[in-house]
Amino acid sequence: MAGLSFNFGRAARSSNRQFLALSVSVLVLAGCGLTITAWAEEHSAKQVEKDKKSPHDAEGGAEVLPTITVTDTSGAASGETDTGFVAAESGSATGTDTPLSNIPQSVQVVTKDVMKSQQSQSVMDVLHNVSGTSRLGLNSVVVRGFEAPVMIDGQVRSGSAQSLPPAAGYARAEVLKGADSILAGRMAPGGSINLVRKRPQSEAVREVTVETGSFGHLQNSWDLTGPLTPEKELTYRLIAIGQYDANNAFGYDGAKDGYLAPSMRWTHAGTDIVIGGEFQSQRVPGTPATFIGVNGPIPLSSLMGNPADGTEEDTKTAYFDVEHEFDNEMTFHAKGQYQRLILSGRLNTLRPMAVMGVLTHPAAPLALDATQDTWNLEATLAGKADTGMLQHEILAGWRYMNNSAVTSVGMGELIFLQAPDERLPPVERLDMLQIPDEGGRDSGLFIQDQIDWNRLHLLANLTYNTAKSDSADAISVWTPNVGVAYQVTDSISVYANWQNSFQSNVGSILASGEAAPPTKGTSIESGVKLNLLDDRMMVSAAVFRASNNNSIQSNPLIPGTVVLGGGNVSRGIEFDASGELAPGWSVIGNYTLSDNEQDDDNYAGLPRHQGSLWTTYDLQDDRWHGFGGGIGVTARSGYDYHFEQVQYPVPAQAQLDASIYWKKDNASVVLGVKNVLDDRLYSRVNNLGPIVFVEPGRTVLLTGTFRF
Repeated sequence: MAGLSFNFGRAARSSNRQFLALSVSVLVLAGCGLTITAWAEEHSAKQVEKDKKSPHDAEGGAEVLPTITVTDTSGAASGETDTGFVAAESGSATGTDTPLSNIPQSVQVVTKDVMKSQQSQSVMDVLHNVSGTSRLGLNSVVVRGFEAPVMIDGQVRSGSAQSLPPAAGYARAEVLKGADSILAGRMAPGGSINLVRKRPQSEAVREVTVETGSFGHLQNSWDLTGPLTPEKELTYRLIAIGQYDANNAFGYDGAKDGYLAPSMRWTHAGTDIVIGGEFQSQRVPGTPATFIGVNGPIPLSSLMGNPADGTEEDTKTAYFDVEHEFDNEMTFHAKGQYQRLILSGRLNTLRPMAVMGVLTHPAAPLALDATQDTWNLEATLAGKADTGMLQHEILAGWRYMNNSAVTSVGMGELIFLQAPDERLPPVERLDMLQIPDEGGRDSGLFIQDQIDWNRLHLLANLTYNTAKSDSADAISVWTPNVGVAYQVTDSISVYANWQNSFQSNVGSILASGEAAPPTKGTSIESGVKLNLLDDRMMVSAAVFRASNNNSIQSNPLIPGTVVLGGGNVSRGIEFDASGELAPGWSVIGNYTLSDNEQDDDNYAGLPRHQGSLWTTYDLQDDRWHGFGGGIGVTARSGYDYHFEQVQYPVPAQAQLDASIYWKKDNASVVLGVKNVLDDRLYSRVNNLGPIVFVEPGRTVLLTGTFRF
């Protein structure tokens, strides 16, 4: 019986009766001299351990049976049961909870344990753990060379990636590679980011975290969840986070962030309902930038602009998620989200431009006020059926998004700088120009079939996308996608896919005043996935090609408008690994070899090589039990910014991070240092011109977490 395991949960959609039968079976085994150890709901494993005696030491000479491990996968796709650095399932790529090894697509997951071990504060801190993923300027994320939408629970969120809720509000972060998924069309061909909210739990957990660090950093967060009724059918969760920074690394006035997320959940007789809200008010300080010369970035000695430069954002979100399982194995799922974003920015911005063939570096005072309202709705019906030897899981659904915005922009006179760190006056009141509201509505009807035949898994879906803006006629596009995965062995699977994407560009206006045409994309991918060391380690590798046409970029000369580019092509090889190599030794790492071609005169290239490695080790000696440490490196090769037929180089770089920690059942303390060597580091340039943003120097964080 060694190695025997039971699996129950959404992979099989078992009922309470099945779970009861399993529980009885385990209790019967317990009568054979086994000890049952129950873990909290947050853990994914419930272990049955044998007595710590040798088989021959048992009373009466009876032999003690080997250990039996019972694995609970319920909630695996939501991230609530993730433990360690490896995840088992995802519900984002297919719309149904599916083992990662059966999905014919590259899907990478960063678990909450990875986030905690790295003291991650934002989504930007998390995504370097995934191959092919990088940051573009301040506000955007790039996957496989293309800007990627950031979603929460599968629904698009307004605002920039920089202003997302804190990482402590999420159970996991997922990166879905490729032109499309069942999210259907509203993305570039590189992929998308999906953040999974923490949900109310039936077992009480009360966790408080206090953090301090460099630049006057202070943060306090509370995460409270548990039942509201004796039957545990009604549960709640309350997450509250406050952050204050006296200043940032280059002397700008510091960040301030307040976040409150209440939610409630009711489960009964196959029905699961979650309602919640998010309220966030934050100030995002200016980020230092410098020019890129023909020999590389010009060093900064202080901030560029004024210490008061920054933006303020207030976001209010209300959402619901309803799921009901019928007796005939059909499942109805509906979810919706409303979000209002109010933004106000006052800052000095760099505006590189060529004058008579000579690159100049003016700055411009910028004022931006915006109010954006976004509605998302989605409803699906899933069911199972057999046709001969084929097993089908069919999903049909509809999605809708309505987006509107009122924006006012003001820009002052250009100031030609002598140096990138020249101090400028604060941005005063400017004459504001209101940009016409170009509201848009996107909808999609889709159908999908997941077909299993022994070790063969086929995924095919088709979406009919429709987009309309206030000033343009409706645009309709079909996007088909197909992928196949084959399990060579129980631990090795190979896959391939062909996918298509569609971006309506609704609300994007050319300088001529005309609406921008849609952008269409295509990707192909092939890869291999390995589940190693009894599923404690997941390794994947992929080769891909992604391309699009009619790409758009922000117009640096006329705010609020876009310029139309040609087509972009990105190709490469990716490698990802995460999990537990040995008792107490966890690792997550990735590597990307990529090549990028753009049909445009002005664009930021991609590093040829990039990757990261982070590993932690818990000391196994009883005298040092609870102590451990982590160390990691994030590195990339150099690349060029192409501007007016001149190449401006950005050098290669590597960042070293390290931590030491102590943790027990109800408490932990982590002392971490980011950029240990205090190297000058640059984040990826944006598309406004040959400028690059400067990353902070050495940063120290001390984090204490307590459960009660």
